Amino acid sequence: MLQEQLMQVYHDHWQSQGDMLTDITRYFRGPDVTTVTSAYENAPIKIALYGKQGLNYDNTLPQFCSGEWTLERILKSYQDFNFGATYFRSPFWENWDLVSTGVFGPTCGRSIMAWGNVLKFVYQKDGGKVLPLPDVPDRAALNAGLELQGDLMRREMEILWL
Repeated sequence: MLQEQLMQVYHDHWQSQGDMLTDITRYFRGPDVTTVTSAYENAPIKIALYGKQGLNYDNTLPQFCSGEWTLERILKSYQDFNFGATYFRSPFWENWDLVSTGVFGPTCGRSIMAWGNVLKFVYQKDGGKVLPLPDVPDRAALNAGLELQGDLMRREMEILWL
């Protein structure tokens, strides 16, 4: 049920944005969606871990705007990713395992926590600097990404912590 509430927030937000493609945002990959499962909903303690941004998104913002990639398709690609189950040398996913098994025990399963990213886009022009690193070559990209995502993270948190 929480995932459906999140998806409604995403649908409403992205539909309200109008034309999202500009000279800057056409280089964005994303948007990101926060992923929750019934295991999270039934967990005795609610824990959500947020990374700073996603890497290796399957879709671009132009593909999303054209309808080639829907929110449901994005969510499916995240579900197939299975909470980083095959990322053995990633500090984020190593810490994910430490927190989840430390709090919920060794047999809890990866999906017991919610997962999202603070930033909903990756800027990938000329080799792909990731927002919001200070050395982003075009500060306008950072501003455009933050403006486009608006208050999505706050709205996610309102749903996740109910």
